[in-house]
Amino acid sequence: VTWVYLMGSETLIRQRLEGRVGHFMDAAMLRSQVDALEEPSGVVVADVSRSPREIVEQILEAVPPAGHD
Repeated sequence: VTWVYLMGSETLIRQRLEGRVGHFMDAAMLRSQVDALEEPSGVVVADVSRSPREIVEQILEAVPPAGHD
């Protein structure tokens, strides 16, 4: 198992939340989530400010193929 931490600034995440319609996570709840976040260690970190394609490429480069340790 390889854990991937999708890391982004509070500002960017707030902007994306505010742009969503009908999403269960209200942007007003974000501050408490950021305050409670314990950033993981020993994981693949992907920067969500990048494009989806770049994020996937970054993850695939960091994660070894199945069966290879």
